[in-house]
Amino acid sequence: QAGGVRAGYGASGVVIDEDSPGLFIAETRAEGEADIANIHRQGQIEAQQARDYGRMQARAYRKQGRNALIGGGLGIGAGLLGGYAQNKMMQQKYGKRFGRWA
Repeated sequence: QAGGVRAGYGASGVVIDEDSPGLFIAETRAEGEADIANIHRQGQIEAQQARDYGRMQARAYRKQGRNALIGGGLGIGAGLLGGYAQNKMMQQKYGKRFGRWA
């Protein structure tokens, strides 16, 4: 944009480096460079936020997996203990030979 503005002023006979249009062009260029820097910085911030969110999700999924593994182990243990207790009750009710294959 600044090049087009400079060309337009130059075509009309204005000396860019000495008149106020030169100041305008310099300010326009500085604002454009500041905009570029802000856009770049915002992109870096958003990228970091995305990485942080991804790490947080990964931790949550690892914790869920660990809890499911522990819960599954406890469920197996509870099932075995429940089966053992039920077998003992049946042996008491029907005699010692209950639950044996012989």
